[in-house]
Amino acid sequence: MSTKAAAASKPRTPKAEPEQLPPSMGPAPIAETVVQLIRYPLLDRAPENVRQTRASEDIDELADDIAAHGLLQSLIGYQDPGQKIFPQGFTWIVGGGRRLAALALLHTRGIIDDDYRVPVVVRPMEEAVELSLSENLARRDMSPVDEFIAFERLMRPGTTDAAGLAKRFGFTERYVKQRLRLAQLAPEILEALAERKIGMDAALAYVACSDVTLQAQVFREQEKSTWDKHAPARIRAAYSTAQLHTGSALFKFVGADTYEADGGEYEDDLFGAADAPYGGGRKLASGPILLAAAERMAKFQGVRLITARREEYPSIEEFLVPSGIRIDGYPWKAPKPPKGYVLVSSDYAVKPEQMWANAKASDVSIFAIVGVNGQGELAVKEDGFFVPKADVEKVKPARPAHQGYQPETPEQRAARQRAYDVEKYALRLALGSFADTPYEGRVFWPQYGPQGEAFMHPERGGGWAVNVRIWVSDADVAAKRIEAEQKVDELKADELRRQKEAEQAKERALDAKRTEIAAMDPQPAVLVADGETWFRWEDGSYADRPESDGQYLDSFDELTQLLAGVETFGEVFPTIADYEALAGEVEA
Repeated sequence: MSTKAAAASKPRTPKAEPEQLPPSMGPAPIAETVVQLIRYPLLDRAPENVRQTRASEDIDELADDIAAHGLLQSLIGYQDPGQKIFPQGFTWIVGGGRRLAALALLHTRGIIDDDYRVPVVVRPMEEAVELSLSENLARRDMSPVDEFIAFERLMRPGTTDAAGLAKRFGFTERYVKQRLRLAQLAPEILEALAERKIGMDAALAYVACSDVTLQAQVFREQEKSTWDKHAPARIRAAYSTAQLHTGSALFKFVGADTYEADGGEYEDDLFGAADAPYGGGRKLASGPILLAAAERMAKFQGVRLITARREEYPSIEEFLVPSGIRIDGYPWKAPKPPKGYVLVSSDYAVKPEQMWANAKASDVSIFAIVGVNGQGELAVKEDGFFVPKADVEKVKPARPAHQGYQPETPEQRAARQRAYDVEKYALRLALGSFADTPYEGRVFWPQYGPQGEAFMHPERGGGWAVNVRIWVSDADVAAKRIEAEQKVDELKADELRRQKEAEQAKERALDAKRTEIAAMDPQPAVLVADGETWFRWEDGSYADRPESDGQYLDSFDELTQLLAGVETFGEVFPTIADYEALAGEVEA
């Protein structure tokens, strides 16, 4: 039914007179759209403009379009009543920054002059920012970073909250809270997201930590990585190592009493469960206090630990405590070596116990490493210690080179890398651009790999399945949920229809087979139904065996009644000889 037809079918109700309508039941007021024509020189881009990233893209093309067709869409701005320089009223533009930049380019070219009038929707500052955000969200090409910052700016006046913003823009409160939290990311992470160097999955992993300094530190470490850069799992793992909580080994070693006595405090996680991965308890708000206490205790208790170890290894000179106190886990940072000493570490060829034995046998000077292990206990690091550089071979002999192994030359390495890059970009170029498609601005290539795998299409032949990542916003998914429910119901209904049609076709085939068997003259000598074989005897009865001691049916009529419930039919033989001939072929 069309909208008009639906409306016509509703019963008419008398129209209330204006004085009979209570004020509380009146229609919600709609903000008036006041468009003012303002001279171009009195306009400037406002710092509150919600589009901050990639704002200068395609300005030349936009300027050409405005020159050819005129300015088809008004700008959005607010006026500063305290401005003294321009008595006519200076206007700050918060919506339409790219259009204003295009007008500036036309002004530079001499196409428009200072008297050119620009249509501007003028509102109070807060309303103008909100209207600009609504305009950009409606277009769905807005950078997610601009969206985060715009929501944050709308919260700054203190006149609303996340629930209010969610209601005004049609999002869930959780969506708005996530955007407000994402706006607090370290500047370099926001910049990487705006430039599409990282995706939303990485941004969400980074925002799991509220410490902006730690965010930036982990981000810089990931930038140096040569494998799986900015992967959410690696970001969370880095946080788990750097963030301290009551379940951490250092806290177990120090203890709550010492931590609190030194002034340590706690920070409750408002965005995750206490038993979430990489968690294990309440976050510590005073990490430096815990580290200082752990270092103090390790240096004091380490004396006793090393004294006991010297009984077995007398060449131990002293011990060192690493800056992070931990002696295992990732990343593990070794302490600064004494002058002239280097760190030796065990591997698959030389085990820890062998290194200690070699050092003892050669009376090599040792600086041991003492710290906290994964169980929260103070221990000597077994798989690494410092020795004089000249004595490394005594403790850990060099492994013999593999016979036949030839190290890769710089030229070979460069050729291999070039082939790798050629394969990667050949796949991208073959796929083509996503410009002017629904995926423009949403596609992100994986950081590493040729981004494709060999694939045999059933109709088109050999080729490649190209791997890309496509970003979809929470709001887009929510907007399609009702349509998705309808699609799921349609697919289910279609599946049930096909099942019913298949069952009906099967039943028709079975009925046809039953009719065929009932009409056979002479009656079949042997037939197979539901995997069971029936034999006709001389008196016209049927049995499930050719000889005695079987199940009997007195007549052919009883057999046809039995066949009414059969689900599958096999072979039907007019004579015993036909059956025996087929059985002989099978045996042969």
